[in-house]
Amino acid sequence: MKYRAALATLDGEEIDVHFGRCGNFLVAEIDADTGEAGFIERREVAPVCPSGHDDEVFCGVADALSDCRFVIAARAGLYAKRYMKSKGLIIIEDPSEVSDALKKLAAHLKYAENMQKVSDENGD
Repeated sequence: MKYRAALATLDGEEIDVHFGRCGNFLVAEIDADTGEAGFIERREVAPVCPSGHDDEVFCGVADALSDCRFVIAARAGLYAKRYMKSKGLIIIEDPSEVSDALKKLAAHLKYAENMQKVSDENGD
C-alpha cells in the first residue's frame, strides 16, 4: 500500500524544520511493500507559529496536506499534534536525514500492515 508524507525540510536532505515554522513541505509517496519512496512536490503553506496558533491557519495547513497521512518534522507542539490528528494527519518528530526518516516510516508501515493481515487471518 502507498502512503504520502509531508516533510518539514529546507534542503530536501534533512528533516530540520519545526512544524509550526514550516512554510513549505516536501511531499513524498512511500510504498510500504517495497520500502521505496519518491518525491512528488513542494507545497506552500502559511506557517502556524506566527499566527498564535489560529485554528484557521491550522485548517489551511491540514487542507493543503489532506492527501498525506503523515507529517515528519524536526519538532512539533502538543496543540499541533492534537489538531492535525483530529484532521487525520499524524505528526512524527524525527530530526534526521530525509532518507532515513522515510526508511523508518516505510518499515513501520510494513510491520503494521503485516500485523493487520495476521489479525484478519485469525478473525480478530
